[in-house]
Amino acid sequence: MSLPTALHLRSNEQTAFEPSRFSSVIDWTKTALLLNGKPVTIISAEFHYFRVPDHTRWRRILADIKGMGFNTVRFYIHWGYHSPCEGVYNFRGNRDIIYLLNLCVELQLFVIVAPGPYICAEVQAGGFPIWLIANRNLRVRHMTFAPLGMIKKWDQQWHEYCAGYMTAIVKMLVPFERTTNPNGCIIAMQIENELREMPVIGFGGGCDDEIRLLCNLAREAGSTVPFFHNDDSPIGSWSNGDHYRSFKRVGARSNVKAYRTDLYGFDLYFTFPPGDRSGDLSSCQVGMLELFGVSACLNCCGIGGSGVGGSDQECLSCLYEKQSRHAPPPPLSWATANQMESAVDTLEAKFEKFGGSATHGPPVLAEAQVGWINQWGRMRTYDDVYNFFGDQFSATFQFSLMAQGVSFVNHYAAYGGTNHGTIGDTEVYTSYDYSAFIREFGLLSGRGRIMRLANLFARSFSDVGLPQSLPTTSSSRRSKILARVKATVPRALLKVRQVGIDDAHVQGVLQNDLTPFSYAFVRNLHEEMLRFNLIVDNLVLPVRLKKCESFAAPLFHDLTRTFSIFACTVPVICRTTFEGSEMWVLRVRPSEVGRIVLNVVNKNETKRHALDVKWAKIHNGSKSGVNVCGEISVTDQDPGAATSLLSAPLEELPLAEQNSFATGSDPVGVKASTEDNGICFSFSFAMDNTHIVTISEVGGSDADKPLLRLLCLTETDSRTFTARLNGNDNYSGDSTLSSFAAAWGVSNLTFMPDAKIDVGLRPQDEGSTIYVLQHKSAGVPEMFEGAISEATQLVPGLSVHHVAPNSISAALSQGWNGVDPLSKSFEIPIENLTRRAVDWMHDTVWKRIAYQNIDPLDHLMTSGHIAYRIRFRSTSTKGAIIANVRHSAVIWCNGKAVGDQVCFSHNFMSAGAMHGVDLPQAGKKRHDLSAAMSCGPDQDGFHEVIILVLSLGQGRSPFLLNDVRNKRGLLSARFSRSTKAGDISWEIGGTDVTRYDDAYGSSGLPLEDEANTSSFGDGFVPVPSIEVKADAGVVYYRGTFRVPAASILGGTMRFPLRIRVLSGAKVRVMLWVNTLFMGRYVEPLGPQRDFYVPEGLITDCKGNNIVLAVYGSTDTNISVSILPWIVDMDSGNLNDNGEVYALKTTTFALSGTK
Repeated sequence: MSLPTALHLRSNEQTAFEPSRFSSVIDWTKTALLLNGKPVTIISAEFHYFRVPDHTRWRRILADIKGMGFNTVRFYIHWGYHSPCEGVYNFRGNRDIIYLLNLCVELQLFVIVAPGPYICAEVQAGGFPIWLIANRNLRVRHMTFAPLGMIKKWDQQWHEYCAGYMTAIVKMLVPFERTTNPNGCIIAMQIENELREMPVIGFGGGCDDEIRLLCNLAREAGSTVPFFHNDDSPIGSWSNGDHYRSFKRVGARSNVKAYRTDLYGFDLYFTFPPGDRSGDLSSCQVGMLELFGVSACLNCCGIGGSGVGGSDQECLSCLYEKQSRHAPPPPLSWATANQMESAVDTLEAKFEKFGGSATHGPPVLAEAQVGWINQWGRMRTYDDVYNFFGDQFSATFQFSLMAQGVSFVNHYAAYGGTNHGTIGDTEVYTSYDYSAFIREFGLLSGRGRIMRLANLFARSFSDVGLPQSLPTTSSSRRSKILARVKATVPRALLKVRQVGIDDAHVQGVLQNDLTPFSYAFVRNLHEEMLRFNLIVDNLVLPVRLKKCESFAAPLFHDLTRTFSIFACTVPVICRTTFEGSEMWVLRVRPSEVGRIVLNVVNKNETKRHALDVKWAKIHNGSKSGVNVCGEISVTDQDPGAATSLLSAPLEELPLAEQNSFATGSDPVGVKASTEDNGICFSFSFAMDNTHIVTISEVGGSDADKPLLRLLCLTETDSRTFTARLNGNDNYSGDSTLSSFAAAWGVSNLTFMPDAKIDVGLRPQDEGSTIYVLQHKSAGVPEMFEGAISEATQLVPGLSVHHVAPNSISAALSQGWNGVDPLSKSFEIPIENLTRRAVDWMHDTVWKRIAYQNIDPLDHLMTSGHIAYRIRFRSTSTKGAIIANVRHSAVIWCNGKAVGDQVCFSHNFMSAGAMHGVDLPQAGKKRHDLSAAMSCGPDQDGFHEVIILVLSLGQGRSPFLLNDVRNKRGLLSARFSRSTKAGDISWEIGGTDVTRYDDAYGSSGLPLEDEANTSSFGDGFVPVPSIEVKADAGVVYYRGTFRVPAASILGGTMRFPLRIRVLSGAKVRVMLWVNTLFMGRYVEPLGPQRDFYVPEGLITDCKGNNIVLAVYGSTDTNISVSILPWIVDMDSGNLNDNGEVYALKTTTFALSGTK
C-alpha cells in the first residue's frame, strides 16, 4: 500500500501539521486520510446548527445523518450568531457548541469544523457580526472597494477583531480534537472560506497574511489537527506554496511566498436550476449568476424596474412567465448538459497540475453540491429544485468523485434547515430546505436513501483499498489493467482504478501474472435506459443503468487461495466479513442483467472444481408465510464448461441482452465456462423478493464456511437498508469492539453506538417486518424473534420484528375525539383569536435623524423592518412621494394606504440586486398622496407619511464581492413639487439588534415583544377571523392551538406541522410560534407559503401560541391554516394526493437472548 506522504512533499509552514507527534492518530497518503494508520474514506454531511433553532432536534438530525451511512459531519461556526454585540459571546441553548460536539462524540461521528471567521452559507454578512460590519472604518475582509472586492489592502484593525474571535472559539474546540483526545471527534479544521489565492485581476493585497495569520492564531490557540482552506472552485489556491506571490497580469512580483495549507480543499457546485424560467426571461445565466436582461439594462440607465418590482412592475410583465407564479425548471436537465462530465471528470488531472498539497495529499472536497438554494422572487419552490436534481444526483456525483480518486468529501447540505428570524442573507427566504437528503420537516428523501448506498459502498470497500486506488491510464504502468477492461458503450465506462500500490509494484505484480483488486466505474447520464456490456479479459458482463445512475463494479477480489470474485456488475451496496466468510450486499432488480463471476485463481491448475449454491427467500412479513429455498450445484465438468460463455468482436456484441441463467423457480442461476483467465462460474439473478445466497466450494478445506454470502435486496428493501460497519473508520479505532450489523424493512433505521437501534415507523410501515442481521453471538434483539425461515440456516443471526397494524394511527389519535390526524383533511384550528393594530405614534420608539442618515446599518437596524416617519406641512391638497427602497415597502399617508413597492432582482447588476452591483439610482417609484392629503393635516398642521420597509438582509459578500454594505431600507425619498412640502422632519424606528441576545431574532416591527407575551393584553380584542385592511396598518393577530399529545418532542411520535398562508396580492405576514420569529411571508416576492414549525418549539399539547403581524397595501383576503405535511413519501414534495408524514420512534436493544 502507499506510504504516508514524505516530509519534503508536505507544507513547511510554521503552522504545518506535525506528523512526528500525531501521525499515529491522523496522517495521510497521496490519496487518503489515515486514521490510526489505516486509510479511510471520509464521507461527511453538512449540518448548520444555527438553522435549527430548537437544539433539542440536533440529536435527531445527527442520528439520521449517521443512519444514512455518513461517518463525519462538517459545520460552520457562525460568529454573528454567538456575538450579538462587541465583546459579548453567547454559547447557551441553541448556541451551545460544546453540547453539539458532545453529541457528535456520543453518536461517534467525526467532525470537520469550520470556524470562519467568514462562512458565507447564505447568512447575513457571511457570518460576520452586525456590529462589526456597521463599523465603516473597517475594510471587511480587507477589501478596498465596493461592491467588487477584487483589490485588497491590509487592515490590521479588522484582523485584530478576527483574531479575538478565532482565539476564543478555537480554544473551545481544542479539547475535542482527535490528535490529543483519543475520544475526540474533530479530525480537521477549515480556515476561512472561499478565499481565492489570486483574485481575478491579479491583485492579492493581504490575502497571504490573511490566511497565514488566521492559521497561526488557530495553532497558537492549541489546535493540532490538519488545516485546509476551501477554494470556491478547483483552481489550486493555497496548495503549492513554493512560488512567490506574483501579479502575473501586471508583471509585478513580491518577495513573500504564497501560503500553503496542510491539505488542499475546494468546493464543487456545477449545475443550477435555470433562472430564466423563474425570473427575467431575457437574462443570461452564467453558472449561478444572472446577467444582463432587459430589466437590468433599463436599470443601468436609471429607468424601469428590476427583478420583480421597481418603478413599474406592469410595464415589465413581458419579461416574466405570463399568468403564472409557478415555472419549475426541467427535471434532470443537468444530466444531458454535460455539466457533471466537465466539472468532475477532469479533477484528478487538475490536482496533479496544481502541485503541493493537491498533488501529495488527499484533496478535500469541502462542499459537494447536494441541491441548491431557492431565492425570493422565484416562480419555483424547493420541491421543483428537488425534481431538477432527482433522486440519483448525489449518489452518481459520489461515484464520479470516487472514480477521480477523491476520498475526502463533505456533502452540502445533508439537512438545510430554516432561516428563522432574519438569519438568512438577501438571497434566501425562510426555508433553507436546499432539496437536501433530509427535507426541512424531517423526511429522509429518496436522494438521501440512494446516497446511503453509495456511502456504505465507499466506506466498506475502504478496507480493501478503495481510497488508496490509483487510475489506470494509458500513460501509466497500470495501463495493462486498463487494456483488459472495455465497454461496448465507451462513455459508460467512466474510469478503472486499482488498489494503491506504486508503479514498480504494479509492474512486478503483472509480470507474475497476478492482478490487483480494481474497480470499474460505470455511469449513464444521457439515456433513459442504457444497455451495454463490460468486457473484462474478453468475458462479457451485461450492465443496465437507468438515467443518472452510476456504480462501481469490483474486479479481481481474492476470496481464498483458490477462488476470487473476478467481476461483479450487479450493484454492490457493501461488503463485510460475516461469521468468518466474505459477504456482499447486492441490489437486485426483477429484470437484473448484471452478473457476478467467480474464477479459479490459478488458471493452470488441473484440479476439478465444483460449487454448491444454496438460496432462500427472506421472510416476506407474514408470520405464517412459507419460505422458498433451494440448492443447485455446478462443476467445471458440466456440458459447455470447456468453452467460453460468450466471445465475439467488441462491435458485434449485443447490448446487455443476455438472458438470465436462472430457470424455473430458481432465483439464481450459475454456469461454468472456460475463459481467457481460466475456469469461471458466472451467476445471474431473477428475483422479485429479497434472498440470501451462499456459494460454497464442494470438498473445500473449510466446509462449514461458504466462499461467499450474498444478501440480495430488492430495490424497495435497498431503500430502507442500513448497516453498522466495522472497518477502518471505526470511531473507537478498534474494529473488534463493534461487529457488522444490518437492518432493513421500514422507513428509518439507525444503529447507535450503545448497542441499540433507533427505529422510525411511518403509517405505511404498519404491518411490515423489520429485519436485523448481526453475528449470531450477539443474540436476538429486544422484542425481536428469530426468523422462521430457512434463511437463518444460510445466514445465522437474522431476526425479525413485526410492526402491529394501526399502531401509529392509534397513538397519534389519542385525545382527538375520533378525529384522525393522518387524514388529509386534518387541520388544527387556531383558537382564542384576538387582534390589535399598531399605533405608529405610541407603539413605536422613533429616533430623529437627518435625511442623510437613513441607512439602517448605521443604526444597527438590520432585523428586517425599518419604519420611516416623515412629517411635513403643505398648502396643497395634492402631492406625491418618489421613493426608492430595498426591498419591499408599504406606504401610508395620514393613515391611508397610498402605495406598495418592491425592488429586488436576481440580476448581478441591477436595482435591488440580491448580490453584486445594486444600482441605487434605479428602482424608484412614485406614489400619489393626493387622496390622503385631501383629508387634511393633523391638529398641529402636519401631514404624516409612514414608509415601512422590509429589508431582506445584508449581503454576504460571496467570492470576490464586497456587497455586505449595499444599502438597505429607504435609499431615497423626495416629494414632488406639487406637494409643496415644508418643515420636513425625519424619524426612524426599528430594532437595534445589539440589544438582544439574538441579533437575528427580531422582525423590527413595533410591539413585537409585547404581542408575544401572553400576559400582555392591552388593546387585544377577540375577532372571528384574520383579515387584511390596508388602512389598518400593521395588525397583530394572536391565538392558541393544540397538537396530538404523542407528538410533543421527546414523545413517541414525530408529527411535524406547517403553517400555510394564502392571500390576495401585496400582503406581508410575519409569523411567531411560542415566541420564536420563524417565518416571513411576502406575497409579492414569494414563493414560500408553507412554513415548517420546528418541532422543538412545541412543548405543550394544548398551550401553544401563534402570533401573526399582517399588513398590505390593498384590502384583500387571507387564510392561515395549521396543517400536517401531506407529501410524496419518496421525494418529500408537497402533494395533495400524497400521505400525511408522521413517524413513530422507538429504540431496541441489540443484545438480547442468545
